[in-house]
Amino acid sequence: MGVSTFEPTKTAPVVVSDRTLDEHLKKDPAVPKAVPAVFTPPGQMKTLDQSLENRIPGNRNVYIRGLHPTTDDDLLFQFASRFGPVETSKAIIDTATGACKGFGFAKFFDVRDSEMCIRGFHRLGYEVGFARESFNSRLKAEGDESSTNLYISNLPKALTEVELATIFLGYTIQSSKILRDSMGNSRGVGFARFESRDVCDDIIRKFNGIGIGEEGLQMNIRYADTPAQKELKRVTAERRQFRTNEYNIGAYGTPLVGMSPTLYNQQSQWRRTLPHSRRTVTNTSSNATISTPTSSECGAGATINADPIVVVTVGNESLHSSPSAKKETEEESV
Repeated sequence: MGVSTFEPTKTAPVVVSDRTLDEHLKKDPAVPKAVPAVFTPPGQMKTLDQSLENRIPGNRNVYIRGLHPTTDDDLLFQFASRFGPVETSKAIIDTATGACKGFGFAKFFDVRDSEMCIRGFHRLGYEVGFARESFNSRLKAEGDESSTNLYISNLPKALTEVELATIFLGYTIQSSKILRDSMGNSRGVGFARFESRDVCDDIIRKFNGIGIGEEGLQMNIRYADTPAQKELKRVTAERRQFRTNEYNIGAYGTPLVGMSPTLYNQQSQWRRTLPHSRRTVTNTSSNATISTPTSSECGAGATINADPIVVVTVGNESLHSSPSAKKETEEESV
């Protein structure tokens, strides 16, 4: 029996002239040129053909990166709707500053309009393409359905392994471990391995979120990350940090965040009440999970080029374009 290989979804190409695209882009409000991706050499930018690849059947959701800080939900909707009827659109906003974080999503009713949108934004230098599978879906796919190792966080710093076992009286803990720093102080997180998957599910259901210790800390329990999940988190965090630095330098001329709007070179009116995602109708015809964040804290959703190692001088400082991200957790198996 032959082995089948995955092929990206291909549709009949949308035939549209550059003149027509330019007319769409110049409609009021005109779509500006993209915020430059200062760390990405032109040769590493995705070509139009690469941007038009659609790897999820039925996907009509477009990822757009290079948006200006002044872009909000309404403006992104106006940009996108010139290419066809929009089902949903969302500009990703920094809740601390009210500024767009540089990217957003627009989902069209017709995939041909999605392709037209990609062609238009690509013409102005945006990184644009069909949104890929969400980070949470990819993370879940790297999980181990047979694991019985639980990750427990928000523990009292004085809690010991023996005291941890007393919390789960009636259950058999095969092994447990409290993570400690170099001085031997608890980091407030640990692991416990139980007999079976059913037992783990039962413990998560009964104990996740209960208050423990004198402080009444709410204990958080979930399955421990697999090595593949930890690697995915690490790589994603590094890429997000890389992209954040790249965008801040392209938009503001500095990697610093939380800056005054007056430092941006356009009229700055983006300290405002954050609007809700624009939605005209809900469509559940596709079972595929597409990355369409409804929170301004989301950052995944597009294929990222290989990170070039570049040093950019900002003022009197040198900034490496691909810094190591701060580790959120250092999980181990017990």
